[in-house]
Amino acid sequence: MKTIIAIDGGGTKTNAVLVHNQTVVAYTKVEGTNLASIDASKIQAVLKKAMNDLETQAEEAYASVSAVFAGMSGGGRTTEQLRVKRSLQPYVSDKATIIVDSDVISALYSGTYGESGIVSIAGTGAVVYGLNDRNEQARVGGWGYLFEDAGSGFELGRQALLRSMQNEDQNRTLSRLDQAVLRHYNVKTMQALIPIIYEVDKERERIASFSPVLSQLANVGDFEATEIIAHARTKQSDAIKHVRSQLFQQDETCSIVLAGSVYQELHLWKPFFEEAIDHVKVIRPKYSPIAGAIVACDLALNQMRTKEAYVKLFETLP
Repeated sequence: MKTIIAIDGGGTKTNAVLVHNQTVVAYTKVEGTNLASIDASKIQAVLKKAMNDLETQAEEAYASVSAVFAGMSGGGRTTEQLRVKRSLQPYVSDKATIIVDSDVISALYSGTYGESGIVSIAGTGAVVYGLNDRNEQARVGGWGYLFEDAGSGFELGRQALLRSMQNEDQNRTLSRLDQAVLRHYNVKTMQALIPIIYEVDKERERIASFSPVLSQLANVGDFEATEIIAHARTKQSDAIKHVRSQLFQQDETCSIVLAGSVYQELHLWKPFFEEAIDHVKVIRPKYSPIAGAIVACDLALNQMRTKEAYVKLFETLP
């Protein structure tokens, strides 16, 4: 098997691995590389550090790298792909293949091991992406938190805070959701939330941070939390159905990969999707998206491993 480098670049962190034969021989985690929100010079510096880290850990294997796959947040646009390729080129042989694509590819393949299917990513943001055997693609969402990525951690948190603020406006007795909001943000009144939520450059993360609490409330049957999540489930299901209709036959079974932190409470989502969407196999990946980036790199080199070989390889991931 040829030696490869796989990169999974997200908004807050970037993971990179060097795979030689059937083993991960080097690994590094560096700063985020979201191509839509981070300065180009900063991304170039972060990628340089990642490549240098891998080379330092395994110089001999690094010298034989045949391909690099970088699945990057915001990496679906041609201009960004060319920019990342130029950033990576100085650190590998001129003969090495460099592929840059969206991080949705990595997320999909982390569950399907290179097969076609649909991935629903719900972390701080959200997107639904599909790829069929004819290499046709479709997507819904991924427009960013300002435009309501339904089912995202940000949108779930925003809806929860909005509900509590509306309760405050209507002078209602504090609900269980309201109490959880105050406790989570360590404040005594809803008014005290304002300077915390609107702290510069932290609004998105601050609001999204309430999403796990909302899931916990839904787990114990809280009406407001259950209602918010039910609404998000329906919108996510509709998005998946739309992508499915664009790429797969009505009676064709396809895999639905659920990736991202929102799906940690899988029982709140999986049964609903299985009931609402016909002919699907719902998968929650065991391995992180860097595993999917390895698969994508193998595909580019036409050197696919068996599923058993991938599992063995992924078990060596940090």
